[in-house]
Formats: sequence, structure tokens, C-alpha cells
Amino acid sequence: MKNEELLMPCNKKCDFCFINYSNALSTIPIFKNIEEYEVKQIIRTTHHQVKSYSKNDVILQSGDNCNFLYIIVKGTVSAEMIELSGKTLRVETISAPNTIATAFIFGDDANCPVTVTAHDDVKIMLFHKSELLLLFQKNTTVLINYLDIVSNRARFMAEKIKQLSFKTIKSKLAHYILSISKNKNSFVFDKTQQELAFHFGVERPSIARVLSDMKEEKIITITNKKCTILNISALKEMLDS
Repeated sequence: MKNEELLMPCNKKCDFCFINYSNALSTIPIFKNIEEYEVKQIIRTTHHQVKSYSKNDVILQSGDNCNFLYIIVKGTVSAEMIELSGKTLRVETISAPNTIATAFIFGDDANCPVTVTAHDDVKIMLFHKSELLLLFQKNTTVLINYLDIVSNRARFMAEKIKQLSFKTIKSKLAHYILSISKNKNSFVFDKTQQELAFHFGVERPSIARVLSDMKEEKIITITNKKCTILNISALKEMLDS
């Protein structure tokens, strides 16, 4: 991992120019409804830190203090929780351009509850919380966007807690299928079996076995990644299994 000193952009000390990525950065939630030229100005006038990570580098360890807003400009990261049993539960995978650990910067216990790891070569721009507060004062749109992100993260985590309340793999998968189908009979899986295994903190053969059982019981059919629900009542009954 390579860390750079705290920099003022455009002083020619950066080995990576974030201004060149202003078009992509203007699409992320923190800069929603902000013109690209304004994003460039924010980068130019806000002190930031540059960090580079290689594949499998730990970006944030569970319990680390969150004093920065992390903006992924290049690469993909995963956020995972490690249970006391040693099992890994993948919370989500995040690709550039996006932010991470946004909801944990402020508060009495501003610590990261997950471990964030680089999937490949990752480039991150960091704003210290003091710089972020100054930015909020200068640009209320950024402040409103930040509050929206925190609210959405709270909703996301509430859904994760709901998923964890299901005890069996069968009930977890049933809830996942019902959620992703959005009241439609057919949908395309957004995760591979291996990714689902990480998602639920189980082994891949367990996922394959439950999906096979669902197909044999004619509850669903699967062709490639397309899933069709044949018996939604049986699927809902699995939530209590």
C-alpha cells in the first residue's frame, strides 16, 4: 500500500490526478446534482489524501477509527464481517466510482464495523472529516447528499439485519429470491453461487444444494442465471423454515 502526504490538488505532487476523473466522480451520490466543473473545483480547493492499494490489501479493519470520507476512484472493494466462529459474511461489494464507510465518520463511536479489502488495484481519495465539515458549510448540496447517503445506509443495514434473522440457508435464500424478484415471476440473479455463499456466510455447495431442492420441489426453475418462480406460496412458507 502506498500512502501520500496530505495534499492540495494541482501542486504537482500527486502521481494520480483526480480532476481527470471528475466526470465519473460527478455521478456518485455525494456529488449528485452538482455540475462537473463544480466537482473539479471541490477537488482543487479541498485538501485530500491519496492512497493506493493492491489486491487483498486491507483498506479498513473492523474497529478502525473513521476520520475520512473514502472515495473510490479506481477498482473494487468488498466489505465483510467476520463472525466469532471465523465465518466471513460479505456485506457488499463496491466498485468505483463510489464512497465507502460514509455512515461511520461522525457519532460518539466513529469506528468502522466491517473490514474493507481491495479486490484489485484500488485508488482512493480521502477527505478528512474537518475538510468535509468545511465543504458542508460551503456547499449545502453536498450536505444534503451526505444526509441522503447516511439515511440509505441505515435502510440497507436494517435489511441486512432482517436477513440475518433468518436461521436456515433455505429461509435466507427464499427471502433473497422474494426480495430480488420485486413481485415479478422471473428475474436474473445478480450474484453467482459463490457470491451468494459469501453473502450468507456459508459454503457454496450448501447454496447449490438448496437451489437444487427448490427446483426438484418445483418451486423455481433456473436457466443460466434466469430464475422463474413457480410456487410463490411455497417460497413464502420457507421464510419460517
